[in-house]
Amino acid sequence: MENSAKNVAGGASSPSKQGLRAKDLIALGVFGLIYFVATMLVMGVLSMSVAGFLVAPAVSSILAGIVWTYLRVRVPKPWAMLIPGFLCGIVMFLIGTGWPVAVSYFVGALLAEGCSAIGKYKSFLWNSIGYALVSACFMIGSHLPLIVMPQYYLDMLSASGGVEYGQQIMNTITPAMFCGLVVLAFVTGIIGSLLGRLFLKRHFERAGIA
Repeated sequence: MENSAKNVAGGASSPSKQGLRAKDLIALGVFGLIYFVATMLVMGVLSMSVAGFLVAPAVSSILAGIVWTYLRVRVPKPWAMLIPGFLCGIVMFLIGTGWPVAVSYFVGALLAEGCSAIGKYKSFLWNSIGYALVSACFMIGSHLPLIVMPQYYLDMLSASGGVEYGQQIMNTITPAMFCGLVVLAFVTGIIGSLLGRLFLKRHFERAGIA
C-alpha cells in the first residue's frame, strides 16, 4: 500500500512520464506505416488530375488523421510522434517525393510533439492542433517548391506524370491559392482528429484524454 501511494504521488503510473517501451516502438512503427499507406492511397487516387493533386495532401490528412489520433491515444508519451513523422518523411523521400516533403514531415512532427507537451499528452485540443500542423506542413513541403523551386518540381513531376501534366500544375497554382491550400490542410487535419475521436471513443475513455 505504501509503495502504491508513493507511485501515485510521484506520478510513476502516468503514461506520459514513462519512457517508450518495446511494445510502444512496435506500435508506432507499424501504425506509422499504416499512416503512410493511408496518405499515399488518397494521394495516388487524387493525383490523377491536376485539381486532385493540388488538394491531395489536405484530403489525405482526413483518413490518415484517424491513424495519427489512434497513435497519440495508444502512446501518450513524449517523443512518440517523432517516430511516425520521421518514418513517413523518410519513406516519402525514398520513393521520390522530394526532400522538401521529408523536411516538412520532420518539422511537423516536432511541432506536434510541442503541442502535445503543452497539453501534457492528455489534451485532445492540443493533440489535434499538433496534427493539424503536421497536415499544414505536409502541404507546404509538397506545394511550396512549386512556387519557389519551379524547375526542380517541374522536372520531378514531368518524370512521373508527363511534361504536360507537370506544366499544367505549374500553370495552375498561385501564391494566393497556395496559402488557401495550407489553411485547408490545417482544417482537414482538425477534421481527421475529430473523426479519430469519434471512431476511437472507447480508447479515449480508457486513456483519460479530455
